[in-house]
Parts: sequence; C-alpha cells; structure tokens
Amino acid sequence: MNHEIIKYIAGPLVGALIGYITNYIAVRMLFRPRNEVRVFGRRLPLTPGAIPKGKSRLAHAAGEVVAKYLVTEEDIGSRFLSESVEDEVVNGIMGALNKELDSYLTLAVNETNIFGTPEEARHYNAVNKINNKITTAVTDSILGMDIDGILNGTVREAVEEKMSGSLLKLFIGSGTIDSLMDSLSVKIKDYVAEEGYGKIYPVVASKTGEVLNSTGLELLTHSGVSGDKIRATIREIYRKAVTSGLSTAVKHIDIAGTIESKINEMSTEELERLVLSVMKKELDTIVRLGALIGAVIGIINIFI
Repeated sequence: MNHEIIKYIAGPLVGALIGYITNYIAVRMLFRPRNEVRVFGRRLPLTPGAIPKGKSRLAHAAGEVVAKYLVTEEDIGSRFLSESVEDEVVNGIMGALNKELDSYLTLAVNETNIFGTPEEARHYNAVNKINNKITTAVTDSILGMDIDGILNGTVREAVEEKMSGSLLKLFIGSGTIDSLMDSLSVKIKDYVAEEGYGKIYPVVASKTGEVLNSTGLELLTHSGVSGDKIRATIREIYRKAVTSGLSTAVKHIDIAGTIESKINEMSTEELERLVLSVMKKELDTIVRLGALIGAVIGIINIFI
C-alpha cells in the first residue's frame, strides 16, 4: 500500500523538482556566468551568460525599439505641446517677467567690500558700471552734435528775428553775431566736456533705478501691452519654437544612441539588477511554471 502511494506521489514530485531546477538554472544562465570561462585555453560553451554575451546587441536593439516605437518625435512633440506643459511654460515665463529687473542684474564686478556686504558691493559696482556707460554715451553724443551748425542755424535765426526792427540791429552787425555764435559754441562744448557728466549722471541713475525697480511685466504693460496679449504671445512663440526646433533637437539628442551607450556603459551586475527590477516577478513565474509542468508530466507518466 505504501509502495503504491509513494509511486503516485514520487512521479509528480520528482517532475516538479526537475522542472523547477531546470527553469531556475535557465533563468540564472541568462546572467551567469558573467564572464567567459576557459579550460585549457578553450572557452566553455554557454559562457558567458546569454545577456552578458549579447549585451552590445541588446543595447542596440533596446535603443532602436525605444526611439522607433516608444519615444518618437511625434510623442515628444505632442507632450511638449500639451495644454498642461504649455501652461507651465507660460506661467513660468510670466512669473519671471513679474520679478524686478534688479534681481536679474549680473553681479560681474568683484571688488573690495566698501558698501556693506560683498554682495552689496558687487551690486553697487554693477549698477554704477551701467550708469557710467549710459552717461558717457549721452555726453559723447552731445559733444558729437554739430553745435556750430545749430547755433549758426536755428539759434542765429531766432536772434536775428528778435533783433529785427529794433535799435539793436543798428549796432550789432552780422560779424558781431558770427563772433557771438562762435564764442557761444566754444563755451557750450567746454561746459559739456567739464560739467556734462556730473549733470547727466544723477538723471541717468534715477531713471536706471526706476527701471531696475520695475518688473518686465510692468514695463510691457506701461507700453500699452495687456497681460493677456503678453501671455498669448509667449504661448505662440513657444509653440513655434517647439514645432520648428523639435526635429533638430531630437536628432541632436539621438535617443537610440543615448540608450545604447547607457546600456553598454553598465556593468553586468548593474544590467542584471535593472532587468530583475523590471522582470523579477515574470522570471519567478517562469521558474514556478517549470515546477507545475514537471508535476503534470509526472502525473501523466503514472497512467502511461
């Protein structure tokens, strides 16, 4: 009786054990051995494992599949042009425009701290540099003007018009007016050269401060552009940029090449962990399925 029971139990148990061990070894041989094994200078068959041996081929195939079927240019474009992404981009730019321009000022000058903290010193010097450039440009522009021409043109006409019909006309001739205009031209040039910078700088500094303490959004709205118009323009520019530049960007990114390179750079251990993190459940199922199939075959053998 016991012999009969063992006969019916042993077959399925042995079959299940063989099926389990066989599939377990097959799954392990996907990754093991990690390196080829040589005996007497000859490589043993099935070494290294299937995945380490075909890693470069797997990397290339994975890159091609992802780039061709999973992450296509159309997929990236539709994602970038989705309403949620567009809203985030537009809101981000609007938020940036709503910050004071002073916060974007590049602190490029690194000098000794004489105005509080080093950051304050650099900020002062950066603003001062801007004001100097603007003031110098305005002063040079004034000095570069045709002052002689202006005095001998518009100003001379105004003087002669005022003197017309008066007694002064009898005492002040054309030569006197010419001498007066020449002298006045020299005086103006000298004054601008000596005093112009000091007179212009405070005005420039005041205006620069007003601009830097304003936001980009305020400057645009003060120019008559509404917030809705700014938002719509940003959205339109973003869409055009994505539409026109996406193809070039994707080619430069080279999704297939990037994935292939990343997989090839992985060690065999890292690749094994990656595959198992994704497929461990499925591989365990294959091992258990081997045990089930072995048990079924053992049961069938009992009745044959």
